[in-house]
Amino acid sequence: MKKNPVLHTPFTEALELILKVPHAVTIKEVLTILAKHGHAALLLIFSLPLCLPIPLPGLSTPFGFLLCLIGIQMGYTNHLWLPKWILEKKIPKNTLQKIIKKVISISLFLQKFLKPRLPIFTKNKSFIRINGTLIVILSLLLSLPLPIPFTNFMSTLPIIFLGLGFLEDDGVCILVGYFLALACFSFFFYLAYFGASEIKHLIHR
Repeated sequence: MKKNPVLHTPFTEALELILKVPHAVTIKEVLTILAKHGHAALLLIFSLPLCLPIPLPGLSTPFGFLLCLIGIQMGYTNHLWLPKWILEKKIPKNTLQKIIKKVISISLFLQKFLKPRLPIFTKNKSFIRINGTLIVILSLLLSLPLPIPFTNFMSTLPIIFLGLGFLEDDGVCILVGYFLALACFSFFFYLAYFGASEIKHLIHR
């Protein structure tokens, strides 16, 4: 019995171009390759690694700052501008390959479930601003230097679903992102109210 062929999207084809680069790649080069896929593609590339067990020495802070800027520009200006120190930051080849392969794998899996629907959440200006603001807040939470398990994961997962929703014009995916953002805010409220020691006690109980 023949397997169904894997349907590569223009987004995953662009990612495969990055894989072919034989050296460390700057963030500017990544942006150039993914330019036509907009802010959503950048959200996925720079958020997904932060909730996976991929070492990112020296990259977590630039990625968090980058996500915050993308959120601001997605919600309010629709023009992507980044400072030179971020654009010139190099991503080691091995690290980038791990990131890209994970993004491709997840994108190809999720394309079975994602489809254009509820366009109000991806096309309406008010919702675009809400989505951009959410990404900014989540990115700021992500950048907090907290030595507590799951803080990165809780902050990054909603950003991933918001990015997927924009990439595929899927309002249902955006709604899932809202739910996960609410869970993230509840987690950080609990953390602020009860303290880190209580969180660690619950995790290791």
